[in-house]
Amino acid sequence: MIINSTYFINEIFIAGQANSVDIDSSRSKLLGFINKYEPKFLTELLGEDLYSDLTTGLLEDPIPQKWTDLKNALANDATKESPIANYVYYWYLRNASSTTVEVGESMQLTENANRVSSIDKQVRAWNEMVDLNKKVIIFLNQNTSDYPNWGARTPIHFGWAYGNFLLCRGYDLIQYTNSINL
Repeated sequence: MIINSTYFINEIFIAGQANSVDIDSSRSKLLGFINKYEPKFLTELLGEDLYSDLTTGLLEDPIPQKWTDLKNALANDATKESPIANYVYYWYLRNASSTTVEVGESMQLTENANRVSSIDKQVRAWNEMVDLNKKVIIFLNQNTSDYPNWGARTPIHFGWAYGNFLLCRGYDLIQYTNSINL
């Protein structure tokens, strides 16, 4: 895995990661989301071939510089900023809006608090992810000789038109959203 629970700070903070009675349960839940959504995100953004190359490259000893560079483009260990973390956070919050019980979906009652929607946080996390994804795409386009499988899934060029990237893999990962999903 490229990210871990330490990436969920500041605007994408997930409660229960530190100073909590149920810290193990919360970390286990977050780890499950990372294990599910990080590969999904990377496959969608990079394509299956480049994702496979990246995972293989990160297992080499020593790790070739091009894979360290791509990993650093995807996750900044110093600032804990990563489009992967924003993607995981989005799905974590989306899942947390209800709880599955035997009779269907339910919402927990809150005591001494009012329940509010997490949609604004989801939208902010998604849109920040889009900005970070565009930086990764620019990095890959500037280093195509290091990553020949970058264009393998979609043999077309990337370009800007009307403020959006055109015809690229992971198209939904570079589209902004809002609270009504328009």
